[in-house]
Amino acid sequence: MKHLLPHHLKIPGYFLILAGVALSTYWFHFDFRIMSPVFAIVSMYFGIDWFTTFRTNIADEIIILSLLTGFVLVVFSKEKNEDPGLHKIRKTTMFRAVFLNALIMGFVVIFFYGQAFTGMLLINIFLVFIIYLVLFYQAVKKHRADTQEVQD
Repeated sequence: MKHLLPHHLKIPGYFLILAGVALSTYWFHFDFRIMSPVFAIVSMYFGIDWFTTFRTNIADEIIILSLLTGFVLVVFSKEKNEDPGLHKIRKTTMFRAVFLNALIMGFVVIFFYGQAFTGMLLINIFLVFIIYLVLFYQAVKKHRADTQEVQD
């Protein structure tokens, strides 16, 4: 597949995912804070402010960007031994991941309310990547086992 990133970008991707998980654990358990002035196109705390600056905790933004960037690097990078059969596996797996994610979110919409729903929306940012990686590596393992059987 010609639009994939180089394989060596998986390493920083995994590092960013691990950093995001570690920081989010620290954020949840110890109220991790990084106070900084930020620019917002729109801010809705006590009213609606457009094109404004204010001081806030940016730890959660750093965590989300770390996880999101890490998952994008891992999911969209080539495998070390990229073979033509992986293109079809990628396509099928992405379809299945998006479909399964939609089913999960349908369940969440029906049965989760309040902050639990908001939390699930936040998790949903990464859920499709996680589902994709699990399904993709299962399919790759099966593909390589089948390819090895044919060669033997």
